Amino acid sequence: LFLITTVSLTYPPNNMSVPLFNGAVMTIFAREVLEGTVIIGQYRTVVQRTPEWQEPEKQKAGLKAINTAAGWASLVAVILIICVAVPLGLLSRSFDER
Repeated sequence: LFLITTVSLTYPPNNMSVPLFNGAVMTIFAREVLEGTVIIGQYRTVVQRTPEWQEPEKQKAGLKAINTAAGWASLVAVILIICVAVPLGLLSRSFDER
């Protein structure tokens, strides 16, 4: 974790170092991941404990649907983060520190 917090980007204009990751961003990310796993766990619990889902094939299909949706949502979130972070990082290079 310490290595991630010290990664920085140095670029030529003033040889300024800009942190790519900071504690606040990592805290927000960790909280969102934790919240997502809790929600997914709740959906899985509902499928496993509800009488309508006790048939093994139906339960297996329900759990697979939950896992697939969670996987796709995670992939889309990572793609969105990259699509926003890269242009912002490149465009912020010319900002004046004052």
